[in-house]
Amino acid sequence: MGIDIFTQITELALGNRWMLAWIPGNSVVTARLVCPPALLPHYGTLSQTASAPYLLTNAFGSLAAAEAAFPKSASAGDLTSATFTANSLDWAVWNEAMRYCESTTSLRTVLVDEGAYGIAGTLNPHTGIMFVGPGSMGSSNLTGVGVTHFSNGDFIHWDGASEFEGTGGGIRFISIWKANRIAFGGLSYGGGTALRATAQGPDFRPGEMLIEDVLIASEAGPAPLATTVWAANTVYAPGAYQTPGNGYYYECTAGGTSGAFQPIWGTAIGGTTKDNGVVWQCAGGVALWQHGLEADGSAATTPGGAGVRSIHILKLRMAGCSAIAQSAYLNYVEHFNAHGLQIDTGNSPSGTAGMTIEGDSNNIEIHGLVLDTTLILQAAGAPGGQPATAIASVSAANPATITTKQPLPFGAAGLTANVNILGCTPSSFDGFYEATITGADTFTIPIDASGYQSGGTVQSTAPRDVTITGRAAEVVCYAPDCTGTIMVSNGVVPGTTPPEIIHINSSPNLRIAGPNKPTFELANINYTYSGSGSGVTGDGTPFTCLWNTLSYDYNADFVGQSFPGSGNAGTVSGFECWCAGKYHLTARVALTGITAANTSAAIQFFVRQTDGGQRTYSVQQPVAGGAAAGVVVIGIDQNIVLNQRDIVQVRVVVSGNTTTNVSVFADAESGYMVFDGDLI
Repeated sequence: MGIDIFTQITELALGNRWMLAWIPGNSVVTARLVCPPALLPHYGTLSQTASAPYLLTNAFGSLAAAEAAFPKSASAGDLTSATFTANSLDWAVWNEAMRYCESTTSLRTVLVDEGAYGIAGTLNPHTGIMFVGPGSMGSSNLTGVGVTHFSNGDFIHWDGASEFEGTGGGIRFISIWKANRIAFGGLSYGGGTALRATAQGPDFRPGEMLIEDVLIASEAGPAPLATTVWAANTVYAPGAYQTPGNGYYYECTAGGTSGAFQPIWGTAIGGTTKDNGVVWQCAGGVALWQHGLEADGSAATTPGGAGVRSIHILKLRMAGCSAIAQSAYLNYVEHFNAHGLQIDTGNSPSGTAGMTIEGDSNNIEIHGLVLDTTLILQAAGAPGGQPATAIASVSAANPATITTKQPLPFGAAGLTANVNILGCTPSSFDGFYEATITGADTFTIPIDASGYQSGGTVQSTAPRDVTITGRAAEVVCYAPDCTGTIMVSNGVVPGTTPPEIIHINSSPNLRIAGPNKPTFELANINYTYSGSGSGVTGDGTPFTCLWNTLSYDYNADFVGQSFPGSGNAGTVSGFECWCAGKYHLTARVALTGITAANTSAAIQFFVRQTDGGQRTYSVQQPVAGGAAAGVVVIGIDQNIVLNQRDIVQVRVVVSGNTTTNVSVFADAESGYMVFDGDLI
């Protein structure tokens, strides 16, 4: 229908009316074919200056000239790479429609006709614009509304640039593809984010958005399976493949160490690029987005005006992204609700697909998650769980001014941020605070810091109130203060090989459940060692049991040294907790050699805490004097809250005698010797 300036109908339909779209079969449909006659005189009024859309008549003089500038391609309807630039008519008309919607007070929706579109630039709505196709498009850029993106940048970026007007909007029933046209004599493209929303401040932030039935992917042309993401200062051998995320992948033809920064990559197939001590040959195209979905509200941290907020998703599938574990990336997002979020590897290098949630994000609710690889939760700017930065000094005042050794990786001067301070002397200074950022490396907190002595680190707080159900290969939480519940499966039958999900969880308040949660069952094999369990207690000496990790420890949960001289490196002494939380632990140990001199026997869970402390849980039973020779079995059953890197050992202590006359029974086949547990 176009813009009906005569009847003031507030609907803007795009596609064959105003689009120059490439269609299979070597044909190009232009607006002249179907544009209503009454609107033909207005066809050439689209404009683009520094502040307004593109004026086709200024660029081409006439519609015929515009059509001539974008001829049919000789290959599968592909627009020629020489003319497919940021001035493409598709981009111009989408952009014009967006700006028209922003100029009205009652219209915020761009209705897109069915068709295949090629867009070379970034659509940058300053307000809550919604882009809507006619219906479900499936998984092809040739059906429904399919957008092929001929650019190394973003496709749509809601930037919140209009004060208090950034809310609303989104995208429905549209597929978005990063272009790879090498097979048609064109180019491959890489980088940018398909759907991006960022806040500029508490009054300039997008939100209340809807994403429904959207596919984000890349066109054909996958690199070899062994392709990795380029890394600085890394040794590469001849035959290695990597992609720097520019739309191409490269084979190492001369080995060496890569440079500290990326070189200028050549994109001619077969051409070479020198990278410090490495020579790379351009081997083909692999069109990759950096992120499929990115929402970053870290520039808006004032309470009541924080973050990108209220993003709602109904069926979003992403594939073909190069940022490691950041196909979907959320930072300072308030109220994220998704039903049907699928993240596939696609053309991505092995191990790159995934999702990261960081910063002071809260109320994250995802149901029906399907994730090929890793889900990461962490404090903003603190990958791998490392604190954001160390404290250099603290003023003896109220409020206290904190100066850090490196620039803060979150927030900006004049804004506030929720921070976690830890590791100070004295420890009473540790805690969670609302900080006011005063500079690149300074902020204030509302306490009297006159008692501060030294040390400490600061990090922004991590995601809270997280609820996730579905499937993922791995869940990793690097932040100590996450809250919520994650219930996922990796599709592997529990207790079988390949192993269950290996969780790394630093937060005991984040409950991780599901059939593939951490669990273990071990049997003692002391009988294989010459005397290893003989005469080990009886006089009150504690004995730490050793366990068979070769046969039972699928998740490599146990740590410790093998018994001296045993020759069996698979036997260790303690369970190391990588997934913090509450565990149900059970142990059973058999003793032999008890005499009338022995008065009591105890079995213990001995916890070596990561902070240097220790705890002991003990079950003790009397031993009848003059007991006949035989086996005494003692056991313990205990629920214990563990932090990440706590280590649990099983110890036995028999008392009453003056010598170590009691041995640990060594028959592993008897089932007397068991240590097992699971996260509850």
